[in-house]
Formats: sequence, C-alpha cells, structure tokens
Amino acid sequence: MDRFRNKQPAYDFAVTWRPYMLNPTLPKYGVDKVEAYNQKFGESRVKAMVPHLTSVFKKEDIDFSFGGLISNTMDSHRLLNIALGNGDAAGRATQDKVVNLLFKAYFEESKNIGDPELLTQVAAEAGLDVENVKAVLASDTGVDNIMAEMAERNEGVNGVPHFIIQNKYRIGGAEDPQEFVEIFDEIAVSSQ
Repeated sequence: MDRFRNKQPAYDFAVTWRPYMLNPTLPKYGVDKVEAYNQKFGESRVKAMVPHLTSVFKKEDIDFSFGGLISNTMDSHRLLNIALGNGDAAGRATQDKVVNLLFKAYFEESKNIGDPELLTQVAAEAGLDVENVKAVLASDTGVDNIMAEMAERNEGVNGVPHFIIQNKYRIGGAEDPQEFVEIFDEIAVSSQ
C-alpha cells in the first residue's frame, strides 16, 4: 500500500484484518516452529521456503526470524476483534497497530503470539484496556464469533497471507508487493 500511496497519495485504504487459523489443533502454548513446519511441509520444502521468505521480507525491511514457537492463534484473533471495536476508522487503526506488533513479535522476534502474557503486552502498547483484554483471554468470550466469521469468510482461502481487495481481487501467499500495486492501479483507473 505504501508503494501505491507514494504514486497516488489521493487514495486511501480501509483495511480490516479477518481471522484465519492455519492449524487450529496446535496448543495455546506452542510447539517448535521448525519441527511443526517440517512435519507439515517436509524438511526439504521448509529448507527451500526459508530463503524465499527471508528474501521477500528483506525487500520490505523486515528481519525474518524462523525460530521460536508456533501456536493456536485463537487468542490473537480475539485480541484483534477487541482492537477493531465497532469497525470504525479508529478501530481499524488500532487493529492495524496490534497486527503490526504481533507480526513483529512472530516474524522478527520469534515470540509465541498465542501467549496471553505477550498478548497483554501488545494490548497495552496499542492502548487497549488491559484489564478487559485479560478478562476476555481468561474466558471463551468471542470464540464463537471468530469461528462463525472464519466459516463465512474463508471459502477458497487455504493459507495466509490472503488478501481480498474490494471483494473482487484475491492474492494468496507471500507475493511480491508489485502485484498489489498493479491491482491498486487497475482499481484507480476503473474508478475514474
């Protein structure tokens, strides 16, 4: 989006992050990420995947780290719903901040984004009501909503990241940012 904004500053984006769980059977407190990926994809595919992901992330000034734990992300999704609030611009901005903090924790710092302590720290950094977040995470509040939203929205989605742009264009996987720019250009031309 930043690349497109640099070319076309008059356009604005309304981004809402939606839930998708890659592996809902993972435990909340996590398992070794490399071992889990090796089991899921095979060791040779993982070895090929890491340099590709490192390269894609590096282009975006992200220091990709492949260690740490991978876990069930239900609580992360519940935190994102808390951040979104009623879905207005302020809620989307807070949700975006939480997503960026979670991405940094997971992709750069190899932290477990299913850990309630980390989620509470992220909530505090994003300016959310920490006591409310703790109460929600200690309960099952919002789980049914997340499950219903995933059932409704995730048809045809088989991995992340997955982007749905104006309910028309779909981009799945870690793709070159130029692909987004081309879609945004097409939308800009068609809206004139």
